[in-house]
Amino acid sequence: MLQTTKTPQFKEWLRERHQTNLGRVFFDIVLIYSIIAAAIYFSISVDTWWAYLLSVLVIGSRLHALGVLVHEGTHYTLSKNKYVNDLVSDVFCAFPIFISTRGFRAFHLPHHRHTRTDLDPELIAARQDANYMWPKSPVKTYSMLILDITGLNFHALLGIMFIWSDALGLLRIPKAKWIKLKTNDAMAEFLDRTDPKFKLSIGLKLRIVLFYGLLATALTYFGIWKYYLLYWIVPTFSVLAFIIRIRGMTEHNGLDFKTEISTSRTTLEKNPVLRHFLTPLAVNYHLEHHLYPQVPYFYLKELHSELKKNPEYLTGGGISYSYLKNLQGLTVPGIIMAKPDR
Repeated sequence: MLQTTKTPQFKEWLRERHQTNLGRVFFDIVLIYSIIAAAIYFSISVDTWWAYLLSVLVIGSRLHALGVLVHEGTHYTLSKNKYVNDLVSDVFCAFPIFISTRGFRAFHLPHHRHTRTDLDPELIAARQDANYMWPKSPVKTYSMLILDITGLNFHALLGIMFIWSDALGLLRIPKAKWIKLKTNDAMAEFLDRTDPKFKLSIGLKLRIVLFYGLLATALTYFGIWKYYLLYWIVPTFSVLAFIIRIRGMTEHNGLDFKTEISTSRTTLEKNPVLRHFLTPLAVNYHLEHHLYPQVPYFYLKELHSELKKNPEYLTGGGISYSYLKNLQGLTVPGIIMAKPDR
């Protein structure tokens, strides 16, 4: 750990920022949905192909922002009350993008405990699918991203949603059956939700049924399935899929993993358009988040400034200033996928 983080001053600074702020969270949720609504209104009013494409880009980026809040809910940083935390995360953020807080938590918390080791679900999943393994040639890398943003890789996001939702808890398929379905042993072990601790409560099942039941009823009653498809489903399986891929590719791959601060990457994108598009709610401060996962997203920029006071952080941490350069680095032969001693 960095020397400056051991000082009483920093510990006090950190303690003061281990605070939730549900009011701030609701403000950001309202802002996200307001931008989505404005983009839909703009597209329908202008009624041209370019207005529609622009709205899809904007909406997809804000759906990603909802995903960032699910990530926060996974760490219980939305509300100090765990029930309220999960309720807000599910109803306003996770269920709308077809995942769940509980499902994502089962995937994400082990990733924090075992980052880039054989027990890291991200690495386990990557070894199951060659599309998530690196390095790749520039042609293969950018071809895959084009397929993502055009929606032609929609099945990849469906697979992610399946793992990040409560589907595994509902199906409760045992490890042996996953292996029969051509899943490797490590992935089968992770997908197995037959342990009683993964059993969904009646309350959670009711929450799921009510949300999707009411959504389907409203869409049918108001006759707006067409708009839901155009302005929600299309951005989800194109732009959101593209952004998830970019983040998944660049947050850990290609680092040396020799120390705690060289296992994750923070990207301080200089291009303001890309910064707004790819990094809502300070999600780009990924190294800071891995070091102190209980710090809410609205304090991560401050945390970055505090850590910058230590030269070791600046020279040894995974700090980048361009997602394009991150992507270019993934085409270099010999890229590291996991900790060298594994």
